[in-house]
Amino acid sequence: MTGLELRKNRVDALLGPGLNIHRSPLNGRNFEYISEDPLLTGKMGAAQIIGLGIAGSTGTIKHFSTNNQEAHRHEVEAVVSVRALREIYFRGYEISVKEGQARSVMTTYGPMNGLWTSGNYDLNTIVLRKDWGFEGIVMSDWWAKANTEGEPSDMKNHAAMVMAQNDLFMVTSDASDQTQDNLVEALADGRITRGQLQRNAKNILGFILKSPAMLYEMDMISEEELEDRKGDTEEDAAIDDIIYYESDEKGDVYIPGKDWDTQMGATIVFGINVESAEYDIEITARSPLGELSQLPITLYCDNVFKEMISFRGSQGEWFTDKREFGTLLGPSCHYIKIYFGATGLEIDNITLRYRKRVPGFDD
Repeated sequence: MTGLELRKNRVDALLGPGLNIHRSPLNGRNFEYISEDPLLTGKMGAAQIIGLGIAGSTGTIKHFSTNNQEAHRHEVEAVVSVRALREIYFRGYEISVKEGQARSVMTTYGPMNGLWTSGNYDLNTIVLRKDWGFEGIVMSDWWAKANTEGEPSDMKNHAAMVMAQNDLFMVTSDASDQTQDNLVEALADGRITRGQLQRNAKNILGFILKSPAMLYEMDMISEEELEDRKGDTEEDAAIDDIIYYESDEKGDVYIPGKDWDTQMGATIVFGINVESAEYDIEITARSPLGELSQLPITLYCDNVFKEMISFRGSQGEWFTDKREFGTLLGPSCHYIKIYFGATGLEIDNITLRYRKRVPGFDD
């Protein structure tokens, strides 16, 4: 059923299953990892990949490898013997690759035995591809860092990822911006070669060729699915009309709202480009209704419920509501959706106020 749902929603790869071992009951991701048993983890992971594949989609096995805690996960080093890695921490991934034919792998945020996993050649090339015969793509976790052996980690060190065959850096709002990493510099001074970049591209293209996306492009699907895929829905049209707002020199994002349709049931969607930071949200609005009126709005960030705010009527007076919005990671684009639960609220503007930087992401 999950595979069918992915296919229906035009998703070719699920970001799961998670195959890390339950090394500690305090690991904040144990709810999505399978067990403390490497064999059971591998068998269940392989079964999930095979099940997704029936519908044409696939999964991304993660976080490769030794992601055993959430606290300080960008910096905490896992120091593990080769035997323990092979028999315990790698075993679930090996079974999922060999028996489940996994085609997508995500590395971790942190270092393992001195090297951040997104730039670890032994992990992503020797073990995964040479020893296990993996032929798919490897991606980083979101805004992960990498390092060259003996040097500190850096989110801009994509050259180490290229050499290790970590094919995709996730994520970037503008892939054409060549100033956001060190690839041009590394290619010029010989640290990486054109052949290594072509190898990454080959891995990515090989994955795409086996995905439903390619079948759609070649019209090699059923007439019903083809019609559904190519038909423009109201939601598709709305996506094309999204307006994007940039942060100013202070890190704030100002979104004017005077022209919005705020009738009951209306939805507003816009994009914001921000840096990694904690933000407050300020909503300046008014309502001609009296103080006993309730005017709820619901906020979503990247399609995830954020908060429901209930305003009161203000008898036509402008007011500003300020509250904590939370952390946004970047540099990246995020999507904000506002649902209006009642008629009678007029929005002048919404401002996301930069509160403080989140360390460790955009150093």
